[in-house]
Amino acid sequence: MKKISRLIQLIILSSVVVTSSLAQHIFVNSQTLTPNATAATMPRLTYRSHVQNIGWMNFVQQGQLSGTTGRSLRLEAFSLQLANLPPGINAQNAIEYRAHVRSIGWQNFVRSGQVAGTTGRSLPVEAIQIRLRGGLERQFDIFYQVHLANIGWLGWARNGNTAGAVNAGAEVQALRIQLVPRGGAAPGVTTRPSISRPTLTYQTHVQNIGWQSMVGNRQIAGTIGRGLRVEAFRASLANTSLSGRIEYNAHVQNIGWQGFVSGNNIAGTVGRSLRMEAIRIRLTGELAQLFDIYYRVYVQHHGWLDWAKNGASAGSAGMSLRIEAIELNLVIRDGFRNANTTRPFLDRAARIRNLDPRRPMVALTFDDGPAAGTTRILNTLDRHGGRASFFVLGSRALANQNIIRDIHRRGHEVLGHSWNHANLTRLSVGNIQNDIIRTHQTIESMVGPTPRMFRAPYGAVNNNVRQAARNTGFALINWSVDPQDWRFRNANTVHQNVMRAVHPGAIVVLHDIHPTTATAMERVIPDLITRGYQIVTVSELLHFSNITPRAGEIYSRGRR
Repeated sequence: MKKISRLIQLIILSSVVVTSSLAQHIFVNSQTLTPNATAATMPRLTYRSHVQNIGWMNFVQQGQLSGTTGRSLRLEAFSLQLANLPPGINAQNAIEYRAHVRSIGWQNFVRSGQVAGTTGRSLPVEAIQIRLRGGLERQFDIFYQVHLANIGWLGWARNGNTAGAVNAGAEVQALRIQLVPRGGAAPGVTTRPSISRPTLTYQTHVQNIGWQSMVGNRQIAGTIGRGLRVEAFRASLANTSLSGRIEYNAHVQNIGWQGFVSGNNIAGTVGRSLRMEAIRIRLTGELAQLFDIYYRVYVQHHGWLDWAKNGASAGSAGMSLRIEAIELNLVIRDGFRNANTTRPFLDRAARIRNLDPRRPMVALTFDDGPAAGTTRILNTLDRHGGRASFFVLGSRALANQNIIRDIHRRGHEVLGHSWNHANLTRLSVGNIQNDIIRTHQTIESMVGPTPRMFRAPYGAVNNNVRQAARNTGFALINWSVDPQDWRFRNANTVHQNVMRAVHPGAIVVLHDIHPTTATAMERVIPDLITRGYQIVTVSELLHFSNITPRAGEIYSRGRR
């Protein structure tokens, strides 16, 4: 009986050992080989995001969205936590992650519970990397994906690879993270988890220099301050798996617009001494879906124009102005929102806007500047979509060239008002002619060709003034409304005088040298618009009045 009892004990003990060993084997196998790990064996992953205008959001479980979509809010930081880990694995050492932050680049890896990214600095996360450590990487894969502004969800990245866009101007808005048993299926599509900006290079062929060295994104090709024309340029993209290409063409002196070329072929001409006057650049294929191409040009007399993008014209046409330098910027779609794209192209014919000829028009004109108040008036006109004519003194124009260029760049007219406000009726025909031409040439040296219209100081015209204007090809512009802002240095009085006397087709004489006039315009301009007036240049008023100005003739009003 004792032998039988001992045998039964040995059998029971062996069964326990086998069962324990088998259970342990099953547990380990579930962690390393079985793709369908149970909730009891799967580590618990939670994470949260710090979002623009919101701050830290609540933790979410693996696979869930952290951040926002459809609200245009950037994700600025994130943090991960791991719990319920297999025996022998330290939570602090089991996971590492980092962020690529705008203006900073890749940060160092941080560990569970720590912050990747920044807070309080308004810097977007552009890409992330996450990897497992401490033995956990032998049992699990970690997948993660990001939602980019203006693009949407990219594919899933895994195990330390990049998710997002590096140096492409993109912003992460949301992310999702998922743990999967080692070798298990990805949570979704893994195609294109990250986007990198292709390498853009371009170069210019410059008068007296030839081909310059290649430059890259946001670098200047050409010259500034040397008066040398760009005659040709070429561009190319490299280091991209995306379909499509960069295409470009040029508007060339005596030729006009050429056809589009690509692949580092030449736009413009070489060996013919012809200036490039404008350019257009565009992307095709997947490149066009994911990126914008911005470009701007440095133009004779004008300096840098505003940015054009995606095939729009940059430069000028019909104004005989050379391009002297170009700059290109390839960015992720809508990734250059602060770019000023107001006026990238100058077209002499386009200075007459497409206005409504059925609605009344009034031409506001400003004499004796430019002055400190000029910019205030320009800003008021910009806010309300108005245009005006500025009759400037040549001496003041020479001393305030940046203001003159700004007037013209914003779409207004710059016209002559004599060199230093002398009473021209007291001068000989020859001296009047010299004064008109000197003033006009000074203006054109800054802004290029302008309409041949002139206003005599005080509006004083006699036979000598008319003869000089006739000989030099200038029409004489006077006015039909004078609110006497030069006399009443009071904004309310000037406002009242304008509004009482204004009429359809009026040419109003004002003076931007008086601060009170600039103040008055902040009420006059919106009030005129409320009455239904279109605020136009003298050229526009005469054009829509079917009046062709003739040299030596005086024009004081239009017919609109």
